[in-house]
Amino acid sequence: MKKILFILVGLSLISACASIQTNQQENVVKQEENQQTKISLKELEKNVKQKFAETSPEELAELEKNTEFQKEIKEFKESFSKYSGRNLSLQDIILIGAADAAGYTESEIFEYLEPSLVIKNPYCEDEFKFFKVFQTLPNMVLVSGCTKMLEDHCYSLSSRDFVTYKRDDVLYFDNKILQPNKDECPVYIGVYQYESRNGHTHVVPILSFEGKKITKMRLEEILKIREETAKEIK
Repeated sequence: MKKILFILVGLSLISACASIQTNQQENVVKQEENQQTKISLKELEKNVKQKFAETSPEELAELEKNTEFQKEIKEFKESFSKYSGRNLSLQDIILIGAADAAGYTESEIFEYLEPSLVIKNPYCEDEFKFFKVFQTLPNMVLVSGCTKMLEDHCYSLSSRDFVTYKRDDVLYFDNKILQPNKDECPVYIGVYQYESRNGHTHVVPILSFEGKKITKMRLEEILKIREETAKEIK
């Protein structure tokens, strides 16, 4: 998922709001119930409104006129409007960035803002529960699907390999086991062609751990990736 925060790097309003929310969450167990998540996001929204009210009209106007900022969020705003039927305000955008910085998932944020934007992920796969790394590439790793793990051994009735993009917060090495979090599922977002160490050409699915609940915007992104990667196969 492309983090919304990256769109808004350097915006002081976001860091201020996120900091308040992070402090509030220090003595709270991570929200597992949707209702609790909504309550906490409502508190965050209050913080955003407070910071928004404290921000000078000149600073807000400067942000509205910032062409680089507007260019970065243009596609995102259009996509949101397309699926929700309403436009995002500057305050909404600040809330999204602050919630992202506070650790909320994309589906949690948008389900709070506009419930109709979030649906059950239709691309969830359940054939494999674990994925074992067998080769690392510069920006990707090759993995084998496993239906179950016994000690350090990967077992599967059918053998299938995948490639998955590296994440900055994960250390990758041979034989490492990857598995989705409990609110995620394996999704095949495209195909990738590579040449193995023995010189053979292979085409494998691109694996991604996506939310079991997913935004319509992310579904659109996955469809584009599937189409684009399929065209690249020789």
